Amino acid sequence: MQHITIHGTDLEVSRLCYGQVTLGARPDETEGGRLLDLFADLGGNFIDTASVYSDWIPGQIRRSEHTLGAYFRDRGNRDKFVVCSKGCHYDLATKANRVTPSIFLSDLDASLAALGTDRIDLYLFHRDDMRIPIEPLLEACETARKQGKIRYYGSSNWRVQRLVAADAIAQKRGFDGFRVDQLTCHPAVGLTNPMPDDTLAMWNRNYADYHRRTGMTVMGNTALAGGFFSDPGAERFKGSFYDTGATRLLSDRINALSARTGLTPAQICIRFQTDYPGIQMIPVFSASSEKNLREACGAFDCPFPEDELFRF
Repeated sequence: MQHITIHGTDLEVSRLCYGQVTLGARPDETEGGRLLDLFADLGGNFIDTASVYSDWIPGQIRRSEHTLGAYFRDRGNRDKFVVCSKGCHYDLATKANRVTPSIFLSDLDASLAALGTDRIDLYLFHRDDMRIPIEPLLEACETARKQGKIRYYGSSNWRVQRLVAADAIAQKRGFDGFRVDQLTCHPAVGLTNPMPDDTLAMWNRNYADYHRRTGMTVMGNTALAGGFFSDPGAERFKGSFYDTGATRLLSDRINALSARTGLTPAQICIRFQTDYPGIQMIPVFSASSEKNLREACGAFDCPFPEDELFRF
C-alpha cells in the first residue's frame, strides 16, 4: 500500500481511506473487525467515519463510531490508525440543520466518547449551512485543536465560495484552517441523475480549480460509485441515481479500459482519483467483503493511462 502525507499536516496516511459508513449495521459485528484487521495487514491506516453513520438502523446512535471504538479497545490498536470523523450533520428525522459552533463542539465530545479516544486526527463539518457565519465555526475548531481534542479539521460538502471565505478568515486570524475537503467524487460525476440530497457536494470544475490553486487535499467519497461500474446491469441500479444513458456509455469505456490495463472497474474508479492531475486526492471507499477489500487495495498493481477518463 502506498502512503502519502496530507498536505499541511504531519498525518502520514495510506493512499486509500476505508469508509466505515456501514460499520455497526452488519448482522455479524465481528466481520467489520476482521476487515479492519485485513486493511491494516494490507498496509492501510486511514479510516473514515461520522457521527451519523449507520444511525438509520434503529436502536442506537453513533453506531459506526461506537463499533469502531469497541474494535480499538479489543485490539489495543488505536494509534495504528489515522481516524477521520465528522459532526454537524443535519437531523436524520427532522432534516433540521445542525451547523453551529456549539453543536460542533458537542458532537466532537460525543464522537470522542464513542470512539474511546482522547483525540481525533481529522474532524470535519459533515454538512454546511450557508446562513451561518464562518468565523465562529472556525473559532470552535481552533478551540478544539488547542484543547488537543483534534489534530486537524476540515470540511465535507461545503461549496467553493464558502471554502474560499474560510481560507481568507483563517489567514486573517492566524488559524490552522481547513486541511481537507471531502465530497462525492467518481468517474460518473456530472453524468448521473440529480442528487436526492441537495446538501451533498459533487466534484466539478470549480472544485478542481480551487484545489489545484490551494493544494488542499481532497477526500473523494463514494469512490466506487456504489459499485455501479462493477455491475451496471444489476437490478438495484435500474432507475437509480446512476442509471442514465451517459453512465452506461461510460461503463462501456471503463470495461474497455479494464481489458487493456488489467485493472478491474472498481480499481479504475480508485485510480481515477489517486492519479488525478495536480491534486492530492484520497479515495474513500467501502468494502463489505474480504474479496472487495483486497481488490481495492490492489488498485496500484498496474499502470494507469491518465488521459483515458475525462477529468476537470
